[in-house]
Amino acid sequence: MNKLNLLILSLLAIFITAEGRGQLTGQNLFLYQLGNFPEETPKDLSILYNQTDLQYRHKNISASIQLEQFYTKYEERNYQQISLYNVSYKEKGLELQVGNIFQTLGRGLLFRAYEIPGSVLEDQVNRVQYAFYRDLEGVMAGYTHDYFTIKAIRGYALDNEFNPTFSSSERRKNLVEALEVNTHIFNQTLGAIFMRNNIDSESTDFASVYLGGPVGNYITYHTEFAQQLDDNEILNYSSTSNYAFYSSLGITVQKLGVSLEYKDYQNFIIGGGINDPPALIKEHSYRVLNRSIHTPILIDEKGFQAEIFYRFSGQRLVTFNYTFNENKFARRFLYNELFIEYSTPIGEYIHANIFFDVAEDELMNEKERFATGTLIDLNLKGRWGSIVELEAQRFLHTAGETQEAHNYVMLGGVNYGSDFSANIVYEYSTDPTIKENNETFKQWIGTNISYKPNFKHTFSLFAGTRRGGPSCTSGICYEVPDFKGVELRIQSRL
Repeated sequence: MNKLNLLILSLLAIFITAEGRGQLTGQNLFLYQLGNFPEETPKDLSILYNQTDLQYRHKNISASIQLEQFYTKYEERNYQQISLYNVSYKEKGLELQVGNIFQTLGRGLLFRAYEIPGSVLEDQVNRVQYAFYRDLEGVMAGYTHDYFTIKAIRGYALDNEFNPTFSSSERRKNLVEALEVNTHIFNQTLGAIFMRNNIDSESTDFASVYLGGPVGNYITYHTEFAQQLDDNEILNYSSTSNYAFYSSLGITVQKLGVSLEYKDYQNFIIGGGINDPPALIKEHSYRVLNRSIHTPILIDEKGFQAEIFYRFSGQRLVTFNYTFNENKFARRFLYNELFIEYSTPIGEYIHANIFFDVAEDELMNEKERFATGTLIDLNLKGRWGSIVELEAQRFLHTAGETQEAHNYVMLGGVNYGSDFSANIVYEYSTDPTIKENNETFKQWIGTNISYKPNFKHTFSLFAGTRRGGPSCTSGICYEVPDFKGVELRIQSRL
């Protein structure tokens, strides 16, 4: 452990053990699994993951620390570590941070840090579990004035594709140094960013400019252009240049909302992938749609997203979303999706959501993809309620011999307010990309039970088989593996 880490941990110990000063809060996530991927052995693999987060606040100073533990019978996969620590000081417009820092430059074209609370990543090769975040380990200094903001960061970015059993030098190869300055004039924000990324003793410089803000009472916009600084001309849009362009426009008038977004990303993977420009992809809560989501490819991607929603009287809402993407790798690949959802109460006790989705994804060899489904909430006597979810998807898989494929989801459950819920999920698929050993179909069935005895503790139990696949949260997409067995999750406030 280096001197900086020792200094931070010493400060954290002083703050947390100080009696009668400030406020100490915390959370704990305990996760136990008995089972494995459906096709892997041993079938009864036992793994335990635990994450503890502590936060301390006293006047202008705050400190936090996160501890992670992972245990299985394979000793080389086990670890116990302090994964995050931070000390910050705020005084009027001044802010100073040391440790693990979560900062995003602009809209993330150059660098984006994030944390997905309650989510756990899993290395699908070694079945090692760990917290889901990307941070910068280093220092940050910023100052905010009525008319301008300035921020500087320096630190090593985490590559979360490597689990904690890898060394820090392997997980943090990118040294990021950046300065962001913007000014606020007539409610508009004009800014510029300079960033240098150092990896394997090589430095690459980047810059971006952005402009955004409200126009009147109904319109907001944001536009940002970022480019690698090399021998290419500034604002060069050629196929040999390295750039990213993003623009958005939002309009809200009473019950009507409209949003338009455009992207153009060319050769813009920075380092090991420390940037996450806006995806411009509709994030779905419906299972068949979330698994079919398009993941942005920053080597070459253009596209736009348009969404319109209107709120009728009586809590009725209709949403239209259209997404278009174009990629070029030897030839042109298109992705387009039209999503329509209608939400409405039915009588006094029922609320229903109905959706239709039509899409084509040439990169995934899926054509004529159609999905539909409904989610029905029924309020029963007292605090009791029930939920029914039905989803169906059909598409043509065109790799090799064209085959028709189907995905189905059926869910039924009951709940008692937010204190208790139980449901059964059944899924069925004839997707040729996931079938194995000459199977004609695959199916999964699992039971979920959640119990919250008080505001401090939540117990969640899963038993059965669970289908994996892509999942997206807050614009961040990751792969969830299949699982067969029993899982217990306990979330606590300390």
